[in-house]
Amino acid sequence: MALRVRLTQADLDNVRFAAGPAPILEAILAFASFERRTPTRTTLPPTIRPLFSLVRDARGPVFLDPFVADPQWGLELVRSAPKALIREDMERMWCVKPPLWLRNLADGDSEQRQVVGTAVRYWYQRVIEPQRHRIEQVFQHDIAMRTPTMRDVGVVGLLNSIHPNLTYHDGVLTMPHPLDITCDLEGQGFELRPTTQWAGRPLWSWSSDDPSRFALHYPALSERTRTVQQPTEQALAKLVGETRAAVMHALKSPLSTGELAERVGVSISSASQHACVLRDVGLVRSVRDGQKVTHSLTMRGMTLLGFGQV
Repeated sequence: MALRVRLTQADLDNVRFAAGPAPILEAILAFASFERRTPTRTTLPPTIRPLFSLVRDARGPVFLDPFVADPQWGLELVRSAPKALIREDMERMWCVKPPLWLRNLADGDSEQRQVVGTAVRYWYQRVIEPQRHRIEQVFQHDIAMRTPTMRDVGVVGLLNSIHPNLTYHDGVLTMPHPLDITCDLEGQGFELRPTTQWAGRPLWSWSSDDPSRFALHYPALSERTRTVQQPTEQALAKLVGETRAAVMHALKSPLSTGELAERVGVSISSASQHACVLRDVGLVRSVRDGQKVTHSLTMRGMTLLGFGQV
């Protein structure tokens, strides 16, 4: 199962880093991470239990995801979400009829809106508010670390370096998803949003306050990362061998095995073998789509070429 986002050149031109973290969105990501590893709910405060019905396997409702920097404004957007948006969320998340209280919520029940608002506020105040400064620091650190990659190898290279489960090839951005979905952005592009609160697969969402505002959420690079000096081409060749160094240089942009073989001037079987060796040490990732295998550099591979940092 995968989410496929078809990107035009206009979309690629509009890929940008978000200005800063959205505290309520971070709170929901934190809860999604918490929900996955919590064996029992009966010992948890009753105040937050409604969130277990809303955030399921990292598939939270859109109305809980405002991309706003002010937490109070974000909470207000959650409490005042349009009924149509909540209904759409319920239909998307529940294959069967949702619990009665969620149906009442979708019908605009003020009491249930208050229940949800209180749960989100309670969770935010205890989990996100105490670490907001750190969240901001890590967010900006990730952007500072990835900006050279975008500058040196472009948006495509950046997208292919963000996460092992995220690939861009032939105009399509692909990531794991519980359902098979294909979507178009119609030139809107999307925001890149590093997060400290989620360590799983890349997540795709759109803002509750602006349905045309899409975002890709991914685990942020650690503050402990450091700059690595770029090796010379001769040093790289000594490290991995001349042919594999050529393979790495060729994979600054994603290539199929056949394209890689042609670019480097080796047989297809040889190209596949070299890519396999580089993949085993974390410098290259390979993604199979039917009979076709596409190879690209990982963030570590880009760093070794001097296009990124680890």
